[in-house]
Amino acid sequence: MTCEPFIQWVIEDDFPLGRPPLEEVGVQLVDDVVPYELMKLRLLNASHQSLAHWGRLLGYTFAHEAASDPDIEHFTREFLTREALTTLPEVPGIDVTNYIDILFERFTNSAIADTLARLAFDASDRMPKFVIPTAIDRAHAGDSSPLAAGMCAAWALGMEGSMVQLDIQDSHWPTLKKLVSHDGGGNAEGLLSDVAVLGPLTENNHFRQDYCAALGLIRTQGARAAIKALSAFA
Repeated sequence: MTCEPFIQWVIEDDFPLGRPPLEEVGVQLVDDVVPYELMKLRLLNASHQSLAHWGRLLGYTFAHEAASDPDIEHFTREFLTREALTTLPEVPGIDVTNYIDILFERFTNSAIADTLARLAFDASDRMPKFVIPTAIDRAHAGDSSPLAAGMCAAWALGMEGSMVQLDIQDSHWPTLKKLVSHDGGGNAEGLLSDVAVLGPLTENNHFRQDYCAALGLIRTQGARAAIKALSAFA
């Protein structure tokens, strides 16, 4: 049986009738779990989306393959440090820089062999929970999110089907197909009208410009050159 060496349990220390000594077996007991939850969603889960959508555009099948690609790793790390981390509160007892390093140790573990198709499954539910909130928070602060926009563009182009033919498994695919796929009569720009996915970003000019610029880069230069360009100028 193969498993990860990484273990992390964080529990809010609120037991009105007493509790067992969980800290003795490595559980981190905290006053507020929200910062830890946000860290997981916006760093770990968002990274999965970056691996999935860029990795599938570049022809990879497994998460460890995408995470081992230096360009995908660089893009993902830049997204985490330049954008996602700026929206997180302090996470007591956690070195977030080390946490990101540990993420990539986990992602590149070939024994796990997680598939990108699984990570991309129901992305229309995952992106609004893991990636879009970072861009929304940054927009509220007056900041842009070109890397989050680039990740959305990679996802949309995968669905569009003009560059690669992917098996899209998404419970909202009938709606998405009408917006973003050639078969549905749409194109990747159609995602900008999807309030269910992008929320207030559908009306944010900076995000729209970054998204369209990323689409243009991928279409004209290819995914490999685009991911390098987006990482370099974030």
